[in-house]
Amino acid sequence: VGYTAITIEIFCEFAVEFMKESKFPKNQEALDKFFADPVESMYLVWFCRLLCAGYIKHNWAERFQFFVTGNYATAEDYCAKEVEPTNMECGQLQIIALCEYFQVRICVEYLGASEQSEETNSILLGPEEKPVSIYLLYRPGHYDVIYPKDKVSN
Repeated sequence: VGYTAITIEIFCEFAVEFMKESKFPKNQEALDKFFADPVESMYLVWFCRLLCAGYIKHNWAERFQFFVTGNYATAEDYCAKEVEPTNMECGQLQIIALCEYFQVRICVEYLGASEQSEETNSILLGPEEKPVSIYLLYRPGHYDVIYPKDKVSN
């Protein structure tokens, strides 16, 4: 979907090694340490950006072009400006693409726009037949991972 093998090979190899049982962080502390290292974690982030962009490009006409606002004539243009740059935040369209690609269902809790608001709205993304496995909290401009009370051990 528009990438040469040499362009993506190093990121793919890193992701495969990361996902192997021997390299995958075994606990939250190890995962936090991994993502605190900007060099190591950026390879995995870039790999996910490539997957996301590839999925969007492949499914552009039937799935994504209708949700894109702005002056993006093609999937390539959209991905080059909104998905691939490492300085861009992930938006809902990218989250939908990754959920569909990985076949993962997530719940996004949206906080109200004002700081005083405690009201939330939920939206479920990803395959309907899958149980929710990831919970995100969206505050205007930012997503955080959240853990349901029943899933947190004390």
